[in-house]
This record gives sequence, structure tokens and C-alpha cells, in this order.
Amino acid sequence: MPIERTSHQVQWGRRTFAENKSETTTGQAAASNSRTAEPDSFTVQANISKPDNPLNSSSIPNSASGSVLALRSGAIDGPNYSVNRSRTNRLVQWATEARATELDDFALAKVLATKLGAKVTGSHSAEFGFWVPAMDRLGSQEAYLEILTPVGEIDIQQPPINAQWHVKRVPLSKDGEYLWAAVDGVRGGSKNQLGHFYQVRYRDPKSGELKTHHDHFAASLPFGAFAPAELYDTAKMQASRRDLEHFKTIGESDANTAPRRQDAPTNILQVHTKTATERGSIAGLTARFKELARKIECGEKLTPADEILAGYDSVQLLPIEPTIEHEGETAGFFNRESDREGLVQVGMKRPDITNWGYDNVMAGTPAVAPTLLETKRPDEFVEFIETLHNFPTGPIKVVLDVVYGHIDNQAVGLVEDRFIAGQGMYGKTVNYRDPTVRAQMLEMQRRKSNFGVDGVRVDGAQDFKYWDEKAQSLKYDDDYLKEMSAVVQEVDGNKYLPWMIFEDGRPWPDADWEQKSTYREVTEQQPHAFQWGPLTFAHNTPMVVPFWLNKGWRAKEVAQFGERWITGAANHDTLRRGAQIKTEESVDPRLGSNLKDTIAHAYDHEAATLWTHAFMPGVPMEFLQANARAPWAFVRNTDDRYGVKVASEESRFLEWRVDEESFVQPQNFPRMKTLGFNDYVQLKEFWRGLEQVNTATGDNLERTVRGMAAFDTPEQLMPLTVDTLKKLARAYMDDLHDYVNVDAHTENLDSKNTRFAKTAREFRKAHPWLANNLTGKDVFQIREPSDGAAVFYGLRTSPDQKEQVLFVGNMQGVDVTLTPSELGIQGLEKEGWRLALGSPALSPEAEADQPVTLQNAEAVVFVRDLA
Repeated sequence: MPIERTSHQVQWGRRTFAENKSETTTGQAAASNSRTAEPDSFTVQANISKPDNPLNSSSIPNSASGSVLALRSGAIDGPNYSVNRSRTNRLVQWATEARATELDDFALAKVLATKLGAKVTGSHSAEFGFWVPAMDRLGSQEAYLEILTPVGEIDIQQPPINAQWHVKRVPLSKDGEYLWAAVDGVRGGSKNQLGHFYQVRYRDPKSGELKTHHDHFAASLPFGAFAPAELYDTAKMQASRRDLEHFKTIGESDANTAPRRQDAPTNILQVHTKTATERGSIAGLTARFKELARKIECGEKLTPADEILAGYDSVQLLPIEPTIEHEGETAGFFNRESDREGLVQVGMKRPDITNWGYDNVMAGTPAVAPTLLETKRPDEFVEFIETLHNFPTGPIKVVLDVVYGHIDNQAVGLVEDRFIAGQGMYGKTVNYRDPTVRAQMLEMQRRKSNFGVDGVRVDGAQDFKYWDEKAQSLKYDDDYLKEMSAVVQEVDGNKYLPWMIFEDGRPWPDADWEQKSTYREVTEQQPHAFQWGPLTFAHNTPMVVPFWLNKGWRAKEVAQFGERWITGAANHDTLRRGAQIKTEESVDPRLGSNLKDTIAHAYDHEAATLWTHAFMPGVPMEFLQANARAPWAFVRNTDDRYGVKVASEESRFLEWRVDEESFVQPQNFPRMKTLGFNDYVQLKEFWRGLEQVNTATGDNLERTVRGMAAFDTPEQLMPLTVDTLKKLARAYMDDLHDYVNVDAHTENLDSKNTRFAKTAREFRKAHPWLANNLTGKDVFQIREPSDGAAVFYGLRTSPDQKEQVLFVGNMQGVDVTLTPSELGIQGLEKEGWRLALGSPALSPEAEADQPVTLQNAEAVVFVRDLA
């Protein structure tokens, strides 16, 4: 969950609609048409080792980018589009008949939502439906489907492009708040061809201005959520997939039985797609898993870079929806030089958003963010899912991370106003109580999950709350969470319910949330569901002492309730929060010889790995960066107003995750070096000063600029201005984004560590009963008195009474010497134990009835067969 994203609590996004009276209502308000930047300004730099001055360029090459396959649309047929009146009338009649039923508003909205968006109905035909209540507020009756067609060939993978497009508008039939049309002469996109692009235009009867509404249900957005959508043939995409057998096994049901729910996996690998591989794409991630599969099938030895991916039976991607874009820029990724029909010039630019995925704009949620697609084809995501479902060691489940609890301020004007309830912690709160909004969000979830995912993780479920006027209290919308769990998916006729995970730390963000939160509210209402557990949620900093002793009470709760929890302490939130902690804290001196090694070891912790995988209940999860001992940060290069605040809050990253040796490497921090920061200490001190000054000024950038006069600033940045500071912050974010890429750190992996962690994951898969809560026969204890070390230990017996597991771990502290079989656990036998797992530095000859010395972060696991 994105904790305390206060950096954009009140930002208004790329376009301040309240200040632009011509763009105050729905949609992007013709933003793609109102941008006036010249087409030849759309340039993307080549991938070079030393970037141009970042202050003079908005397009810094990503060092992790790779080559892409050429995809050319071919000449699309001329603009012979026409409305099919009879089929359009049938659509309107269908909607009319639905309203004539006795359905309540929510049930009716769910029915109507099934036909919203664009659906290919033939080789050159499609049906369109849109919910545009803003037209009623304006009293508008005139609406069009604007169809955009590139003239000749374009290569959408290799912008910049300055090309001619043909624009034509065909009428839409208005039916209350809805618009409908069946159109002939349009072509849907596919893996190997480009489809027509489209958006809704309607006229303000008072001003005569044409306003824009973007398809909330778009399936393909090659140029982002703020640009026209591409008509895409999703049925064709699904029909050709290579994992249909997988869905037959989970979707077995007949007309008289409810769809089966997908089973929970054994463990989870959490992945941020754009920093997971050098290519920074879903295709790059697919290629990595394909190569791992090939090696496993051929019996080849795995490298450490392979092993950090191996041993999992599910992969959870951080959100892959289209996100916010660059604020303060007049030119987006799709820029029309004219709002007229006919031939117009369009400047197209490859989307270059750096974002961790949680800055959702809601519109286009069913699509995949174009920044993650090398091919700009949704099929790329299907191929990733196919690859994992057909993995040689058994299907690997794919879990989506969805963000519906809030929407960014940039969504103002992009989604219908009724989606927004007011201002919240992360931007805007969503109007969940509106029955139409409620229904459409569930339909968005269904369409995104229909890519063929096995599970859905709901970000910030505690954010689904509302003010109950009658009770005069704030209540959680648990009914909506139940609705999310009830969304049925369908692939090739196979219906199923995904495995559901809820991140819910209520009453967060109350001041006393950490003590009051139980992490059980959702699972008690939905027994099939899972929640993030207390050691997974939020601010876990295991590199600070005495972290594990302080969390002892939560550790005992994991033993009692953990079977419905996601467990582990290394995820996208904890790693980035760890790098924001003051280095003056009580840092564990035994985890590493320097801060960089200490924090890396804290989140790839042998004792925690064995405790989580080889002893405790639940579903263990790890973040790929933690496995690679790679850095991680809050990476987002889209901010204008709050960019300096966002970047300055990552000042301690330079202390925790960077040192002189890594900084001087030519591939690291090239933008900072280009701007004159060639000295590591100078950059570190400047950025620490920036955080302190900007905090003291309350993010008043004019005052921050004056305050920074006291710090050593490169001559080429002088005189320092607000504009320079903003661009400096963006360059820093882009440097951090490249620096945290996993592939930049795999050469430093230790095979002993990666093989140990992989073996622990395999142990978990071989002992599935460990996922259950501890029973009355099981024991988990924390040594008292601690005597300087947090020693966790325990005994578990399998339900079939055939096996026992004995765990002992020094989670944090001084060296401990003990005899495992003499720990004083009731019922603990002294003989018959064999070593199953141990920290890499431990002797493989260790025995349970002999003294074992465990250093900080070391653990051992013994197993015993019962007669």
C-alpha cells in the first residue's frame, strides 16, 4: 500500500481544469486537441551513455530500455465509417428494456456497464457505449464518436512520429446519460495490426465548444489515458492464447453450480515490471521467465539471477494500469495541431512515465500502461500469463494489484465528475456510494482480470469508506469489498472466481492504528479471502534494533491467525520506507559493515526467510528487489508542483543505498553528474539540505530556493531558480529509477544466499501443511529473557502426525549458542532429528542434540519423521 503519499494531496494534475474555463467539465476536455506544441518538438533522445543536460530535455533515455520489435499498422482503409442504424437502435432498445425492469439503480447499472466501451463485432464493425452524465448537466443533445485514422504506415513502437491522421465524426444516439452506436467500416486492433482510434465529442449548447470524453473502459491506450483509445479485438486476443487448459482446471462448473474460486498459492514473488529487467517491460519479464523455464527443462545450472525468480508458484505485479502523466507540460504523448475534421497533423511520443503504479486515474483501467508494453499490444500481457501458466514445474499463478480506493488529482476532468467524492490523502476519494460508479468499477475490475489472472490484490481496502449521515460516523464499505470478491471471470467459456487479497490496515491512518489494527476485518467477513498481515503492512524496518523484539507480539499473532495472511516483511512499501529512515536511528551493526549492506541484508534476512517459509502459517511474499539485495525507492517523475517534495523525501536513499564506490560508476546517476554533481558527498549533502529546507518552508519553492543558497551548488545550476529545482528533482527521480533496476545489481549476487532462499521456498512447497495456523500441539515462543538477542523458536507437527518441524532463529542480536533439542518445548523429542535447512554460513553437519551457534540473522530448521 502506498503509505502517506502526501506529495500530491492537493495537486491538480497536468491540467488545472478549474482554472481553464474552456475545459471545466467532463473528459480530458479536448486536452489532446488544445495542446499547441509544434509537432517537431516531439523528440526522443537516442540511448547514449551520457545524457544531454536534463534541465533542457524532458526525455531522458532510460538506461534499462531495450530494443523492440517493429510493428507497422499497414494502410488502414479510407474513412468510410457509418452508423449502422438498425443495430444502434437495438442497442438503445436493449438499454430501454433494461430500465423497464424492476432492477434497483445498482443492479441496473451493472447490466448497462456490460456493454460500455468498445466491442469489435466483425472484421469491420464495432459497438460503442458510453456513460456521459455531464451532457445532461449541460443540456447537450449533440454527441459524436470521433474516429482517428493514421494515413499510411506508422510505427507506434518507435516514436517520435509526426504524421497525418484522418479525423471523422459520426453521430452517437443519446439515451438518457448514455450514448450508443454500432459503426461499420472500423477495424479492431490485434497483435499484428493497428486498430482505429476513437473518443467521444459532444457540444456545449451555450458556448458551442466541443468537449471530450475518454472511454473509461478502453482496452488499448498506446499513448496513455489522456489520448484517444485504440479499438481492440480482445476476443481475437483471447481465442489464440496458449493456456486454455489452465482455465479448464479452475473453471470446472456446470449451470447448477457456482464458479469455483482459484486456490491460494504457496508463495508470492512481488514484481515492479519497469525495474525488474533491463528492458523494463512485460516482454522483458516474459523473456526472463521463458529462459528460466528452458534451463529447468534442460537441467541446466541456474545462475543467482535465475534463482531469485525460482521456487515461486505465483507472481504479483505492482499495478499495471495507465497512470498519471507529466504535469506542467503542454504536450502529451498524442498532440493534434488542429481540432478540425479531415486531415490533421499529430505528434506522437513514446510514453516515458516513471511510476510505481499506484497513481491511478481510473480511466482506461482495463488497459495495460503503454510504458510497460514494448509492442504497445495488450497481447504482450497475455503472453506473460501464458508463459507462467505453462511453466515446467507447474502453473505459476498471476496476481494483479488493483488500485480503486483512490484516484489521483489528474483524474479530474478525465473521468466523469460523479466518480469523485472529494479530496483525500492520495488525491481524490472515489464516489463508491454512487450506484453507477460502483457498478462500473466492478466492470473495470472484471475486464482487467479477464486477461486471465488467478488472483486480485486490492490496494488500500481500508480506504473504501464513507460518511454515514444518519449515524454521524465514518464507516467502511465492506459491502463493496464483498462485491469485488464476487466478480466472475471468464476465459474461453470457463468461469471462475479469482483468489482475493485485501490490504487492509484499518483504522490506519489513525494515530494509534498500529496498536488497534487487527488485520482480520475482511477475512472474518469473507472466509475465502486473505489480508496482508501485520509484518507485511507498512513501516517495517528490520535494520533498526530492536525491531524483531518490538514486533514479537505481532509475530505471535501470525502463529495464531496467519493462515489467512500474506506474510513476510519485504515488499514495495517496506523497502522504500526503510530507505527514508534517519540513519541516526539505532542501526543493527551486525547486518553489514556499511549502511548499504545493512539495509540489503535486513530485507533478505536468512532467519526471517526460514521463519516465514519453513515454520509459520500464511502465504509468504517477497519483493524482487529484496531477493536481489537491490535498492528500491518511491520512483515517480510526473510531478510538477510537488516534484521537489517527492524527490527531497528520498534524500536518505543516497545514504542507505548509495556509496562512493557505486556512485562513481559511469552508469549510475548520469543526470546528476551532467548537472555538475560529480562528487558523491556534495550530492548527498545537497539533497539532505534540500529535504531539510523544503520541509522547513512547507514546500514553498521560492523560499526553498533562497534557503538552498547555504549549500554547495554546482556552478552550472546557478542562479538556482524554482524551475531549475523542479527539473533537478525530475532528473533525480529518473536517476533513481534506473539505479534500482534489478539487472543493474545481479552481478553482485552471492550464489550461497540465492540458493538458500530458493531452497527455503521449495521446502514450503513440499510441506503445504505449514500454511495452516498452529494448533494446540504446536508451539511458537520468543526467548525470555532475551539476553541481547531476539530468539524465535518453535515446534510443529503435521496434521497427519507423520512429521515434525523444529525451528530456531536468531532474528536479531548477539551470538547465541544453544542445543535445539533442549529448548524446553513440551513434547520435544531429543532424537531422530535431521538438518533440513540452515543459514549459508552454518555447518551442514549441524545436529539438533548438539550445541549450535547462531549469529545475527541466522536460523536452522530440523525435521523428524514420526513412527
